[in-house]
Amino acid sequence: MSEEVEKVASAMRMSGFKITGLHNHEIDEEPNFWYMHAFKVGDPLDLASSIHFALRKTGSDIKG
Repeated sequence: MSEEVEKVASAMRMSGFKITGLHNHEIDEEPNFWYMHAFKVGDPLDLASSIHFALRKTGSDIKG
């Protein structure tokens, strides 16, 4: 698993999400995509903020 995935998973857990699954679909896929299943019950704005916080841990160009 990539360091980037670990950073996102850690941020999601810190924000109160329960991660229930993490997998990829293709063995030799490039770039390597990971699919994370997670849930958290709460205020929609808090959920969105938590996800945004986690996604900022990636190398993606996240605005805001």
